[in-house]
Amino acid sequence: MHGETSRSERGASQPSRRTLLTALPYAAGLALVSGCGVRLDLPQPAPPVPTRRRVPDEEILVGFVRDLGQVIAEGADVIAAGQGGRALPTIQKLLEAQRRILVGRLTNDGVPRAEIDAPTSTSTPTSTSKAVPIDTKQLAARLADGDPAFWEDLAAATDPTRELLFSATITRLAGAVLLGHDLPLEATASPSSTASPSPTNRAELVEQSA
Repeated sequence: MHGETSRSERGASQPSRRTLLTALPYAAGLALVSGCGVRLDLPQPAPPVPTRRRVPDEEILVGFVRDLGQVIAEGADVIAAGQGGRALPTIQKLLEAQRRILVGRLTNDGVPRAEIDAPTSTSTPTSTSKAVPIDTKQLAARLADGDPAFWEDLAAATDPTRELLFSATITRLAGAVLLGHDLPLEATASPSSTASPSPTNRAELVEQSA
């Protein structure tokens, strides 16, 4: 009859059941991948590398903390050797407390602890001598040791950093005196005339802190 399509004609225009069953898994997989937002034609870009902005005065603070940690370790060796007298354990406690304060400030500002605790290099700005002390006299000299470049960096630091490290340095110098180290009396500048007193003025700093 006119207008009717024969069964053979409908079968030729429609896919077979086997064809549909074969294509179904591929279609399902494609729908799943498309639903996850994955593009099949382009590779996924690598994730961006996280970066961290350095905090103000980070370099001088981290350098001071690293060197302070080494001095504390050297002091422990001197105590273990039965030297240092009664003064050294007290000095050690003061140095350890200062290090905790400095580390706390750095970590609060987002500096990784692994970076703070990294080994001290020979270019640490707070010390020029890295020989491990074997007696009280050498440890005292280590506490009084300082690099003029440290004071230059400290002069360029912010006010809170200058106050914090200036106080910490006075404690080190006072510890050196208590252990019998003689500080030079000559001075090239006074603390009132500059924000970064010369390391040759250490004896005057200790007297003012008393």
